[in-house]
Amino acid sequence: MFWRSVFSNLYTFIITPILSIVCLLAALLGDQRGMIWWTVARYWAKGLLKSGGVTRVVIYGREKLEKIHSAVFMANHESQLDPLVMTYLTEKSPLRFFAKHTLAYFPLFGQALWATDQVFINREKGSKALKNIEKTIAKIKSEDKYFFIFPEGHRSRDGNLLPFKRGGFALAMKAKLPILPVAIAGTGDILPPGFIFRRKGPVVITVGDLISTSSYDSKSYDKLVLHVREQVGELQKKARKICKKISAL
Repeated sequence: MFWRSVFSNLYTFIITPILSIVCLLAALLGDQRGMIWWTVARYWAKGLLKSGGVTRVVIYGREKLEKIHSAVFMANHESQLDPLVMTYLTEKSPLRFFAKHTLAYFPLFGQALWATDQVFINREKGSKALKNIEKTIAKIKSEDKYFFIFPEGHRSRDGNLLPFKRGGFALAMKAKLPILPVAIAGTGDILPPGFIFRRKGPVVITVGDLISTSSYDSKSYDKLVLHVREQVGELQKKARKICKKISAL
């Protein structure tokens, strides 16, 4: 476990800047649709997951993704591996992440995030931040628009779902994008909060049913948040059961 943690962290600090440059150059040279930089990003994510001890990633409900052209993906958050695992959900069209604005200050990595139109969130700026996010979404030229956010806001320490923050829901409603509930299981066992990897094992992703935001308004806003949270919770239970079965094989 110790040497795997060391190797994974070395991979992060050595390979990440190199591939960040590749993604940055690809985006600046016109690869706005992500044909190149998304492939590189997925390659980077797979390498880091493998070095950290993820033996396989199993997706239940993958067939639902084929019918979805635009959505805001929302999932539980237990580990730093979660964003990497989510790259498995889309192969051809990029999945753009709602990331903390502080990531923009990381050398090379932050510039790559900016060039590839990742969505930065600064919760302290409120409505101004929401307008900036809307502008970012509007300028993306891809026909298929996939976005991802952890509605809990940060990682759960015990694996139980935290209260969902409302920002991502407000954005989905204003942008008229449906919400896709998703759950991840297994990452918290491999890499709990921190930098020490505990063990090897599989990761399971369960995909729920698309939830339209068009039938909700400001008066029923909280109902939407509650509905999505309930769906993610049910998917999380299912993902954990499947993950245990796979681990026992």
